[in-house]
Amino acid sequence: MEWLAISISIISAFFAGWSWKESKKANSISKHPMQLKIYDAFNELTFYVSINGMSLEMQEVAKFYKFSQKSEFYFDKSFAKQLKRYFDICRKLADLNRKSLRDQEDDEKIEQIEREQDILFDKEIQLSKEIEEKFKSILKL
Repeated sequence: MEWLAISISIISAFFAGWSWKESKKANSISKHPMQLKIYDAFNELTFYVSINGMSLEMQEVAKFYKFSQKSEFYFDKSFAKQLKRYFDICRKLADLNRKSLRDQEDDEKIEQIEREQDILFDKEIQLSKEIEEKFKSILKL
């Protein structure tokens, strides 16, 4: 009789583990459509940055804002922070572009803006690569 109770306990534990694994997978699948939308928005922004370099328009960069904010609901905190940081870098690049257009007469200010843009653009390149890799590992089901 004791072996029967042990056998039932083992089988119950097996099914509980299997059920937990399936519910975790179902939860992941339910998040997947929004994760894909955020990924698509990220790709659109990185493509925009690669085409326009440092001449970013705030109106275009701002399209990613809502996705960067929603990311905390669909990804872990550190990855959501990376996405927000990426948006901030692009926003700063757009702001610097706006300043450079406004201050075209002042060579010293233009040089300072260009140095800041170079630093931010290097950060953008590195961070976009890291984010792309992370997306690839997350979106595999």
